[in-house]
Amino acid sequence: MKLLDPLGKEIVATSVKGTGQIQTRMEVANPGKWSAENPILYTLIATLKDKGDVVEVIPVNVGFRKIELKKCTDIGKRAACFV
Repeated sequence: MKLLDPLGKEIVATSVKGTGQIQTRMEVANPGKWSAENPILYTLIATLKDKGDVVEVIPVNVGFRKIELKKCTDIGKRAACFV
């Protein structure tokens, strides 16, 4: 798996082996944040191989956001949250 920045430059990659459902973690230092006004999108590329031969390449657009809730107040059945 590899992650490309919006310009197509590889910024992080990892190799995962196994069968079935597999998890991995990739750390990205200071990613550009996605917003409706500035939708910065990265491309995650998963390459499936069988005995070294590429079987399938799956690109997926991904974005990063930071959401922070600092104070929430219960107002009846609604919750009001303020940052």
